[in-house]
Amino acid sequence: MLSCGAFDTLGDAMARDAAFGRERQVRLKPEYAAVYQGIAPGVWQPAWVLAEQLAALPSVAPAERLCDPHHFEFRGGRGRPPELRGLRTRSSDQTD
Repeated sequence: MLSCGAFDTLGDAMARDAAFGRERQVRLKPEYAAVYQGIAPGVWQPAWVLAEQLAALPSVAPAERLCDPHHFEFRGGRGRPPELRGLRTRSSDQTD
């Protein structure tokens, strides 16, 4: 389990952000619905949920960002709290 400082798990930190309206959300633009089979266009959802769905699709190649900003709209979210700032979340992030 990943520890996040004052929080027991990363999930606890995400739940806190959702409860306070700080969770990053994303929705698929309708004109790209055919590219992402199984993803409902126009529906706002937590960005981490959509990223997990996209990572599971065989038609989506790993890239720097799973949610192409040309294909998706984003809202909400704030800068990461200090306990999460070092967390690497993109496939292009370097590991030590």
